[in-house]
Amino acid sequence: MYSSDEKTDMILIYGECLKNASRAALLYAERFPNRRAPTDTIFKRLENQLREK
Repeated sequence: MYSSDEKTDMILIYGECLKNASRAALLYAERFPNRRAPTDTIFKRLENQLREK
């Protein structure tokens, strides 16, 4: 599970990367080296989960 702060940062970076999940995964890992790095699939799933609610 990711915290609310981590999920928020993921969504912001995903948008910054124009919804390019691969690029977002790389950028997230660069910006937050002390956090576990989500894969591109995590970014896509997170967007889908938020859209379903």
